[in-house]
Amino acid sequence: MTKLSNRIGVPKSWLKCGKTACKWHMKAGIFEMMTPKKQVELLEHVAKSMLGLEGLKIVVACDKVRQGSVKEKMKEITFADLGEECLRTINGNLIKQKYPKIEGEEFSKRLHEERIKWVKDHEKID
Repeated sequence: MTKLSNRIGVPKSWLKCGKTACKWHMKAGIFEMMTPKKQVELLEHVAKSMLGLEGLKIVVACDKVRQGSVKEKMKEITFADLGEECLRTINGNLIKQKYPKIEGEEFSKRLHEERIKWVKDHEKID
């Protein structure tokens, strides 16, 4: 992918988005069937990327379109909304308040664990 992109002059930002889409679009398409741990892994990785959750949502909607429109499919895909809410709710500030003495790798681990717990709790509500 990189060699072809370089040869035809694809901007680096597009290449980064393409790589993210290639890596995550199939998993995002079956998001509801994944474990909360895998869901959070996808949300965290994609949210940090140039493509972002909304960008991946468009890719997944295009994948799923057989009849109807991309706009209709976009309404059915919920991982981006769930992800935005999870990442906004369970953030670094919350972890600092809840666990004031941890930092570094332990901090990242706790943040990830709290997000998994949030996703599990959110599934029970739906």
